[in-house]
Amino acid sequence: MISRALTPSMAITEDLAAVQLPSGIDHHRVRVTAARNIKGGDLLVGIDDGTLTHAAGLRSARPFPRARYALPQQRPAQFGNPGCIALDGQTYTAGPYDLVLYVPAAWCPVGYRPGQRVERIGWQLPEQAWQQPRRYAQRGTIRRVDDDGLVRVQWDGDEHQFLTPRDVIRPVDPADIDQERSETGGFATGDRVTFGPGPSAGLVLELYRPAFYGPFRARVLWDGTPPHEDTFTTDRLTVTEPTAA
Repeated sequence: MISRALTPSMAITEDLAAVQLPSGIDHHRVRVTAARNIKGGDLLVGIDDGTLTHAAGLRSARPFPRARYALPQQRPAQFGNPGCIALDGQTYTAGPYDLVLYVPAAWCPVGYRPGQRVERIGWQLPEQAWQQPRRYAQRGTIRRVDDDGLVRVQWDGDEHQFLTPRDVIRPVDPADIDQERSETGGFATGDRVTFGPGPSAGLVLELYRPAFYGPFRARVLWDGTPPHEDTFTTDRLTVTEPTAA
């Protein structure tokens, strides 16, 4: 079994050195562990490619497109690829024993503050029994940071605040907002939108594509008494207040 203990130092190759790490985190802090050992708050850097043949004790790497804080989610066995782990909760996937490049959470702590936008990974149950549940990034705003390490988060669409451990959230990355907009035609989770020419207005809770083709759909919490959810294709919506990271 591969333990979480710190393993030999990584070779700082050109590819690895090109990875943009958060300010104050040095590339020499990158370590290797099995994907199953990754915890929330670890900083994901890439996939280990194994030992370099020309330099004993050093290893090479395939960096991820961007360094991201881990929010690992394991895919339920009944939906195929049992044991497959979404290391960031979304797209960075690995098998449980694949070797992952990461910076331990203790070496890259995130300083949270009131008003900061954060996200966690949620699951949306399907409308039809034959459909698979969807993972999505649920976003919210920190309202208070407690001394015991917990934060109080008001999740989008909810009037209440919830005590939340830091290892199940991460800051919203502006690059994720930009990527969402480029993929969906200008929309991002957390936007305020309107529907058609009428007065209907609401908050985008989730964006998803039901198949590999066709338009994106938005799950929207519409204003009202009481508020209600519905989904529409994004081409029927207009952004009135873009979300900010």
